[in-house]
Parts: sequence; structure tokens; C-alpha cells
Amino acid sequence: MPRAGLEPATVRSSANPSHINLDAYSNYLKVKYSPRTQREYLSVMNRFALRYKEISKETITEWLSIQSEGGYNKSIKAFKVYLSLFDMEHLLKGFDYKYKDGQYVIDDLTAKDERLTYEELTKVLNIIQDDELKAFLLICRQSRPCEALSLTWEDIDLEHGIYNASKVHKGKSKRAWGGFIDQELKECLLRLKGKGDRPFSHSWDYYIDRFKEICKKVLGKEHTLKEIRSCYADYVLDKTQNPITANLLQGRSPKSIGILLQHYAKPRLSKLKKVYDGLQ
Repeated sequence: MPRAGLEPATVRSSANPSHINLDAYSNYLKVKYSPRTQREYLSVMNRFALRYKEISKETITEWLSIQSEGGYNKSIKAFKVYLSLFDMEHLLKGFDYKYKDGQYVIDDLTAKDERLTYEELTKVLNIIQDDELKAFLLICRQSRPCEALSLTWEDIDLEHGIYNASKVHKGKSKRAWGGFIDQELKECLLRLKGKGDRPFSHSWDYYIDRFKEICKKVLGKEHTLKEIRSCYADYVLDKTQNPITANLLQGRSPKSIGILLQHYAKPRLSKLKKVYDGLQ
């Protein structure tokens, strides 16, 4: 089915090389993705367009062959979105992300574990007096920052303890249904209600900078908003031993379970060793 605002793709147009339409791509990104993701994906496609006149199997192959590992993976992501927009996903057949074995586990037995833990997140949250910042970070356990920023008071049901962020992501693997509201989050939101049309009035950068600043003060090191979702995924897995539950709680479809392990809930060797020792 053609994407909104675009002419239907024909068999001929999807089978042959295509000129690069950066304007349509940019407009699509603005609707579907966060500012950071927009910048990253547009950067890839802009650099690609400077080198090639068209996007085809051959130009993609040549481009990927000259990329570093990080550039390779970012290019795959940018291409996937672009090709999906124009119904040309077949051009990426045979290509996949590159991951090192060490990316699937955290070696906290022989090396220092720098990732944020749920216990550390709790320490940070406990000292925050700003209800808006605290509520935002609490929502970031389940939802992406862009989903939290999209919320209006109409999306928040304090009576039933749930919020709805489904308007942000509706893709095949990346979904956004919303999340649950625990007592701590509910109390913050109740104090914020009536102060504006939406609970979160600041820019993305404001919450990032404040979180990094408080982490530096409390933990002695900075952390990112993505690490909040990561440590919460670890926490849910520890409590439930159910990766499907952890995946669904954070707005990913069951078939994208690999994303949970690749990018978020990477098991620590210390925990795996405890399981192993219990088998003896």
C-alpha cells in the first residue's frame, strides 16, 4: 500500500533504480521519528545522495562496503526506512546489521560495568524534587522520550493508571501503546495537572541535560535517557524471567524480541554465572 502523500509504486518503479527523493524522506521522518533519529538518518541519505545519483542494489552495496561498523549499521537503518517508504525493501535483501559477540552480554566479571542499573536509577529519582522532570524520567522506563513528550492530559488516565502514546509509533516492530502509572508517577502527575495543556513543557534537550547533570552529581558519571529503558528492561527480566513481557511493556512487537537483547536488556555475566552455578 502506498504511503500517505505519495504516488503508488508500480512494479517497474520498484524494480528499477530510483532517483533519491530527500524531500519526501525528510517529511516522513518528521512525522514518524525523533529529532535525533531524523538527523542521523538524513545525514546518511544526504551523504549517500552526494555520492550517487540513484539508489539501487549496486549503489547500496558499494556504499556499505566503505562504511565503518557503526556507519554500516546506521546506513542499514536509514536505508530500511527510505526503501520502506517507496515500497523498495527488496533492495536490502541479503544485508543485515553487524554485531560483535560482546554486544550481546555485559562482561562485569573481568571488566567494569559502566551501564546504568535500576538501583542507580532509583537513587537518582529519589533526590529529584522537580515533579515534571521526575514524571518524565519515570515514563521513560517504558516509553521513548518522544512518546513522553507527545502526551497531553487527554492521553493520561489517572483513574485506571494508564497512559496512551499510540499516536507516535505504529510500525511493524516499533510500537507505542503507552504504559502504566504507578503511585509515584501518579502523585507527580497530580501535582502537575492544571499547570498547562500537557505535562511536559520543555524541549528534549532540557530533560537530557538535567538527567546527565543529576547522574553526574549522584553517581559520579553521566547516563543517557536510553539507558533508563535499558535498565528497566533488565529489571523486568529479573523479576519475571519473561522477555516477551519486557518487550511488550516497552512498546515492541513480540517478533522484534532480538532488539530487546541487542540494544536494551543485555544480560550481565555475573547474573548468568549465578544461574550456571545453580545448575551444578
